[in-house]
Amino acid sequence: MLCWIYHVDYRDRILREKDTHGLSMGRLYQFGFIVALCTVSALAVLPTDTLPGIDMWDKLNHALAFFMLALLMEKAWPNSALSLRPLLMLLLYGFLIEASQSLLSYRDGSVLDMLANAVGLLSFYLLRFAIGRRRRSVPR
Repeated sequence: MLCWIYHVDYRDRILREKDTHGLSMGRLYQFGFIVALCTVSALAVLPTDTLPGIDMWDKLNHALAFFMLALLMEKAWPNSALSLRPLLMLLLYGFLIEASQSLLSYRDGSVLDMLANAVGLLSFYLLRFAIGRRRRSVPR
């Protein structure tokens, strides 16, 4: 139990620790999340040269983008990690991207893209759950 308390305290201290520029790790993750969110948003509304088909690389890109958004969001705001709110917010964001694409003349919204987004989010949360269970079961 003492090891667990030390681990939690050490992790919290690392997150609060300042680097040489006066930025905490949490602030850096928040900045990274906002940059990633802006990048995904910009890529979502840029015109494409080809008509979207069922391309596995496209779906993998969707899944990886939302996996990374979930990771950055959890690192940026660690207190919300136990809540479903980040998952629901990112699902809504993915839906809004596809809805906005369906309104653009040069893009198409896709249910398969929304599904790929959800797969990326689900993959992150399942992996996080599995790692959390493994950490709790390993004696320290």
